[in-house]
Amino acid sequence: MRAPRPIWQFWDAQGRELTDRFPDDHPWHEGLSLAIAHVGNTNFWGGPTYQPGTAERAAGYQQLENLGNQAHQALRVETSILGSANSAIHITHELEWLDERVLPILSELRRMTLTVEDAQHWRLTWHTTLRNLSKGPVHLGSPATKGRAGAGYGGIFLRLAADYRDGILVDAKGNRGESVAEGHASWLRQYSTDASRPSVRLSSASSQPTWFARSVEYPGLGPAPFAETETTLASGDTVELEFEMTVARDAFSPDAFSQDASTQDPEVTP
Repeated sequence: MRAPRPIWQFWDAQGRELTDRFPDDHPWHEGLSLAIAHVGNTNFWGGPTYQPGTAERAAGYQQLENLGNQAHQALRVETSILGSANSAIHITHELEWLDERVLPILSELRRMTLTVEDAQHWRLTWHTTLRNLSKGPVHLGSPATKGRAGAGYGGIFLRLAADYRDGILVDAKGNRGESVAEGHASWLRQYSTDASRPSVRLSSASSQPTWFARSVEYPGLGPAPFAETETTLASGDTVELEFEMTVARDAFSPDAFSQDASTQDPEVTP
């Protein structure tokens, strides 16, 4: 049921897992990764594929022989010292997205930078360029664009550890809870039910990206660029995806947010 791809696993300063992998509820969720449910007819998300209804069958999820694979091509890693306590790791990764017949559909150039501010505060930036390698157009979409309301997942997605389940989701506008799940805001922040755990803040290059987020069913969130409309790439065309994740030790304070706090963010306590 997996769609093999590069996976990033993270731990907090106490050595506890920050991300989950192979959870029982969705075993194809794996740490932090880039996964798209509909790339043409290929599923690079994993698990069953949502199929629209036809005269012969009802709409729903089906386990098909259509799982893709993100194949490694080249990797370069560099480090830099930014100050007495700060450092950064720069990663350039080239991949090919192969369909179920092992034919290339997309190429990916992925650039990531992990910046460590101190033991309790670090930031990851991610920039991806996807290029259509096929001879015809390729449509990038989600179950939502195929007709399943509320299922706009697909893109850079973070599956958090189990103790973030039932935690507090907050967006840049001050909205809280799963009402932010398919909303538009410049960032989302997830808090754990365990106050000793760091918060995780995600933002996207888009000024008001669409988000896909869950906290009650399972803890997972990410920008969802294909939630509302498909993106069509002609042969040779590209699409850019950008993302930033900040992990910081801070406690949730209701007073730090208001309904009109469009840019406000709680202070980080190192």
